[in-house]
Amino acid sequence: MKDEIAKAIAASAEARSTETTTTAKQQVEEQQAAAQTTETIVPIVENQGGGYVGSTCTDRAASGVGSDFRSGDANYTSARDRDGGGVACES
Repeated sequence: MKDEIAKAIAASAEARSTETTTTAKQQVEEQQAAAQTTETIVPIVENQGGGYVGSTCTDRAASGVGSDFRSGDANYTSARDRDGGGVACES
């Protein structure tokens, strides 16, 4: 009788362990999927002179160039980055 109880407890613990591992794997997969779907691709528009692309953020958005310009993009300037967070014309 004690052996049967011990086996039942061991089987229950193993089932919980497998369930926890599966849940952890599912969480990682869900986080990876969410990270992939939140990635934003912003077109880079270069000025023919290789420098600053003029106009305001509103003008940039109206022209179809978009928003959220990161450092290195020709549309990024510190003047357009209001909060200094490295992203200009944040939407």
